[in-house]
Amino acid sequence: MEKINVVLVVLNEKFLQRALFSLDIDSVHFVAVLTKKTDKKTLNVGAAEVPILPFAAIPSLAKISGNFVWIICGWVNDPTDTSKAKKILMNCGVPEDNIANFEGTACVSVDRRGNLRDNEDELGLTFQGVHFIDANQDLLQSYLTAKHVFEHVAPGTFKFIFIGITPYLFRFDRPKNSYGELSADTLINRDIEQKNLTKKIFSECVEKTARLLKDYIKLCDDHGIKPVVVLAPLARIEHDICSAELLGLLRTTILRLKETLNFTCVDLFNVSCGLAGFCYMVNTNLPGAFLASFLLRLQLHVQKILPFENILDVKYGYLDMLSHLLTKEGYNSLISDILTMSLERLRRKKKIKVGFVTDDTAMWCGDKLYNYFARDERFEPTVFPCLRMDKADKELVRKDFPHGVEQFKSRGLNVFPITERDAQVPTQDIIFYLRPYMPHFPYAFRFENLKPETLLAYIPYSFQVAQDFYEYHSPIFYLPWKIFFSSQLNLNYLAGICKFGMPRGVFSGYPRLDTLFEDELKFDWKMTRPDAKKIIYAPHWSIKGTPGIEFSTFQWNYKFMYEFAKAHPEISWVVKPHPTLLFSAVESGVFPSAEAFEEYLQAWNDLPNAQVYTGAYYHAVFATSDGMIHDCGSFIGEYQYVNKPMIYMTRDTQKFNEIATKILSVSYTVDGRDLDGIAALMQKIFIDGEDPKRSVREKFFDEYLNYYKRNGMSASEFIYRNIRDELKG
Repeated sequence: MEKINVVLVVLNEKFLQRALFSLDIDSVHFVAVLTKKTDKKTLNVGAAEVPILPFAAIPSLAKISGNFVWIICGWVNDPTDTSKAKKILMNCGVPEDNIANFEGTACVSVDRRGNLRDNEDELGLTFQGVHFIDANQDLLQSYLTAKHVFEHVAPGTFKFIFIGITPYLFRFDRPKNSYGELSADTLINRDIEQKNLTKKIFSECVEKTARLLKDYIKLCDDHGIKPVVVLAPLARIEHDICSAELLGLLRTTILRLKETLNFTCVDLFNVSCGLAGFCYMVNTNLPGAFLASFLLRLQLHVQKILPFENILDVKYGYLDMLSHLLTKEGYNSLISDILTMSLERLRRKKKIKVGFVTDDTAMWCGDKLYNYFARDERFEPTVFPCLRMDKADKELVRKDFPHGVEQFKSRGLNVFPITERDAQVPTQDIIFYLRPYMPHFPYAFRFENLKPETLLAYIPYSFQVAQDFYEYHSPIFYLPWKIFFSSQLNLNYLAGICKFGMPRGVFSGYPRLDTLFEDELKFDWKMTRPDAKKIIYAPHWSIKGTPGIEFSTFQWNYKFMYEFAKAHPEISWVVKPHPTLLFSAVESGVFPSAEAFEEYLQAWNDLPNAQVYTGAYYHAVFATSDGMIHDCGSFIGEYQYVNKPMIYMTRDTQKFNEIATKILSVSYTVDGRDLDGIAALMQKIFIDGEDPKRSVREKFFDEYLNYYKRNGMSASEFIYRNIRDELKG
């Protein structure tokens, strides 16, 4: 028999012995034991010597792991350590389905294994029912227990009960068999004779179980109690003992009974939480119990056994936890059901409160979308500018924050500024996130503190150009009700790389750019001569960026760009630094202090042909310019909407997705370290006015970026109509 390759990831050696005891060492080939610190080089397991390696060996081992099973043993500080270890393994390339655990105390006890109400306290539920699901009792014992209880409680005490069903009930008659519930996977220790016995199906057991289940349901009906038959979840590792014949018998019997009896059936047998939902790879652990409980609860709401409004009390943070246990299809179906319930509730409201949340006023989506909602008497929009909580102690951040707030107020927007992490915020019915970074926001706007009774929408703050970015795998892309994309290419790209696809993604266009289609914009440039070319210099912040985002070339050319501007009065300049450039320029050592960086910007402002522009509402600068030179991300796409030549400064760490690559192919690029090359290209494109790529750029824009032509309306109007029409039902 071919052995299974296993890697033990030991977080706590106290659990190691238990894991080794549970595994069938004759069926397992131990590749390695990974641990934090040990003096030993090998571990003796049976006749084999297994190498002991440090955690640092995980990446290299993962590259050659193939179909290895990685088993996490125990935890150190709390049971969440196993989840953290799992994420580390997955980040190193280990497939999620290949990770198991032996978490020990996080395991639901034997007496509670089948109890699908185990998380009643955590969810704040009050079930008006009783359950008789227990791994240590068969259906007959459950029936007799229910009969005794019903005879000794007042009528109306219970509204429904759970009746647990497993395939084992159709395989053997427990009073005649003492073997109990058996597993058959070769990874787990068990007696061969017992394994063979469980392959049999006893016809008398099938009929006996069917008769007993019928009597059980009639018993409930006689006492005015709704029976809920629950096909309990079973670990995949045990599924191989459940043949198609056995499962067919189980479901056929239940369908036959439903033709004549009134009961609800909830099928949780195939709940896909992987090995992570079962401790010792067999018994349901707490995450597995939470998942099964939640899915059961959801079905009780869907089938009107419980009031559906109560399901909306579960917070998004809990739904995020379920995302680690469900398959792509299962999770999307679950979220769809919950959001449909929430939408039904909102449709009954006369007034809908709509909040726009951002941690950076420069990333504002534009007034047009806000004004569409403001003009509709059914909606009450509010802008929530939030002081960045990760930089709230920075003096310059606090000093600049009021400037953005005043910009909003001066344009007639209803503004609710937030400067404290624990600020009390008015409850909103719909929240538009304009930035995805939850730690930047006050607690009131973080997913773990919001419930699905508030529908979430996301308008990506940037024109997504990075090839892969950690943001793409964050909850902002799989929890919201709606995600509005700037282009179909971006939507398709994210649908391909996000773990749950993009089932609620919508191609709307980019509301921040609507003004470039609809308005005649003006900007006061500092001119030394009337025919000066108007050029934007926009340096990005990512000198030392996060994974997937290292665009900036500022550290190599910032002095040169200033000197070039000083030497060319025939050009009028606007410097548009990324809002975070100040911090990265100081933290990376380009400038010794914030004051030194401010002095650099002031030097630009002191030039007769240059000025620095920060904050929102910068598209008037775009519209009136003659060209741009930059190394930003989003501006790669945004600047295409003015049909002016763009020079992009490159570095070897820039990794772009399909749409950015296409845009750069119709733009001009130059190495950000090549100062002579930058000067020559600016001379040719900006000063001499040559633009050989103009026609291909226009063709590309019309084919891929012209959302106004594609949708027949602005992005703001599209988003407003989409929300409005959904709320009409």
